[in-house]
Amino acid sequence: MTISSNGSESSIADPTLALKPDVVISEFANNAPRRKIWYRTIVWWPVRMTLLVLAHVVFFAIAYGLAFQMRFDFKVPEKYQLVAWNTLPILLAIQMACFYFFRSFSGWWRYFTFRDLISLAQPLVCAFFIFLVIDVWLYPLGIPKSVHVI
Repeated sequence: MTISSNGSESSIADPTLALKPDVVISEFANNAPRRKIWYRTIVWWPVRMTLLVLAHVVFFAIAYGLAFQMRFDFKVPEKYQLVAWNTLPILLAIQMACFYFFRSFSGWWRYFTFRDLISLAQPLVCAFFIFLVIDVWLYPLGIPKSVHVI
């Protein structure tokens, strides 16, 4: 117990706050800002990043599947269906690595500008060229070249 300047007893842990009689601070209100910051950084950030990465993986997989569909007028032969399924993990790994390298997993979707469009295009172009080099020169995967362009 501490005694404030007006003579009343207070159970506030910080003695400097007890000297101000017009300030009423509860025990929970004193720690509220710290809890909010802790919640945002420790609890919400990993959840947000996981959801963001999963959303990117889903969108990239859909785009890759649609590229094959468009190439073959929505009648993909079985041979190329297998190629698409076998190369999808390689493509996703390359694209996610490029997005991580270019630091594109930040909160820029709320206010999307032309600069953000450029920062989105950089990892996509980088992943396109890496995947093209792997498919053409290093390890031919059998992907039609038009799928790369689409």
